[in-house]
Amino acid sequence: MASGRNLIENAVKSGTADYTALSKAAGRNHAYIQQFVARGIPKQLPEDVRLRLAPLLKCTPDDLREGAAPTAEVGSRIAPSVIVPEINSMPRNLPVFGTTAGGNGDGATIINQGDVVDYVRRPPGLAGNSKAYGLYVEGDSMEPQFEHGALILVDPGRKPRPGDRVVLVLLKDEGEEISYVKQLVRITPDRLIVRQFNPPKELEFFREVVKSVERVLTTAELMGV
Repeated sequence: MASGRNLIENAVKSGTADYTALSKAAGRNHAYIQQFVARGIPKQLPEDVRLRLAPLLKCTPDDLREGAAPTAEVGSRIAPSVIVPEINSMPRNLPVFGTTAGGNGDGATIINQGDVVDYVRRPPGLAGNSKAYGLYVEGDSMEPQFEHGALILVDPGRKPRPGDRVVLVLLKDEGEEISYVKQLVRITPDRLIVRQFNPPKELEFFREVVKSVERVLTTAELMGV
């Protein structure tokens, strides 16, 4: 039976891969892949992680599953294996400006979009997009959707809709800005309502302190499908 866990472990033992580098490429915290291999957490790598790691490990995303991949049948809605672009074909020119807090309280990070802290590979869906940028998630209030240390990619040019994951940029004292990653619930004439997952809770902010609501892109959007 196929095992992505064994494939990764063998690659690390042979020296062709590194746990920390794989975790970063997956957009997760530095120990994510090592925990997956050593402790079985998570039990199955999510689709977005398999799509990002497959080119690095020179395999298909289905090779990184635990167990056999779904089989495409006539009339079924299961798609065949996807051919992923070589990671080296994706230029490392997408800026990461800093971090955004999962929680709502002390410890959130002030974003200065003039200071780039990192550059990451630009996925096909963001080719030519000069507005898109990345942030690292701080805290665990959006788990299991976004873990602490996860990389999220944001496009300010895409209009957010209820249900979307968004980066909420708030104006603080003396012109400072602070950001949170949440799920958009609704926007009223005077308030903006968002949801966090851990613990489950809705938060309200007056529109006058909201600078922007910027949409976090899905895997499909990043891959240009």
